[in-house]
Amino acid sequence: MQAVVKRKTGRGVSVEEVPRPTAGPTDLLVRVEAAAICGTDNHIYDWSPWAQERITLPHVLGHEYAGEVVEVGSSVVGWQVGDRVAAETHIPCGQCYQCRTGRQHTCEQMKIIGVHVNGAFSEYAVLPMACAWKLPAGVSPE
Repeated sequence: MQAVVKRKTGRGVSVEEVPRPTAGPTDLLVRVEAAAICGTDNHIYDWSPWAQERITLPHVLGHEYAGEVVEVGSSVVGWQVGDRVAAETHIPCGQCYQCRTGRQHTCEQMKIIGVHVNGAFSEYAVLPMACAWKLPAGVSPE
């Protein structure tokens, strides 16, 4: 599949052929229909000090996206192939005190799609079930 990849230090990215990911046990594999560029992507493109401290190369950019579920992990519940989904960008650990008490938005081990894990400027992207929001019929992925 094609993806926007930050392969080396310095300014810039490239469009490259990369392996299609597969869903882990608690993940969805999403065929990306729409993705947005934000300031995070600009930092990575420019290779700012912020990006240098957080990004491990090579890296697929992009974390604001929507698409269609094409694969469901073995432990996923409530989702099926064909569902339409929007991505929440922050990945909670599920284990810390905040996560265990319903405050995942303040997770101690928070990771960000497109920063700490590969993102969605690609044909397909892995989305943790905890970060998935169902889109109702008729809602555009944009």
